[in-house]
Amino acid sequence: MLTLIRTSGWPCEYEHRDVRSEVPPAAADLFARNPDDWLRCLPVWPVPDMEVTFRPGQPDYILGDVNLSELQGQDRLNEFCGFLRRLGQALNKRVAMLAEGGDNYPILAYEVDQDRVSFLAGPR
Repeated sequence: MLTLIRTSGWPCEYEHRDVRSEVPPAAADLFARNPDDWLRCLPVWPVPDMEVTFRPGQPDYILGDVNLSELQGQDRLNEFCGFLRRLGQALNKRVAMLAEGGDNYPILAYEVDQDRVSFLAGPR
């Protein structure tokens, strides 16, 4: 994931305990397994003014969140879905997105087996 982010030129940062810094060179350093993993995240800006935040998760899928106000309009939604698809295809993994500050179930997900982003109406 870090390689894709870097080669795509998407700005990103590393955040731990509300302190932002440069992204560590190795993924192992980024999400070291610690009791405070929930305090770690990787904010990424695939396009200007659209912050997507990834958190440590399961090895079989990617989990993140996005502020829904940053997805207003069809063009912005298309850019976001294109980003999810590119990430999912490159990693061959499901990419599930939560609404920032919302419930703890995904609202959108790129499904590898369907090669599409789907709206999820409720808990899955």
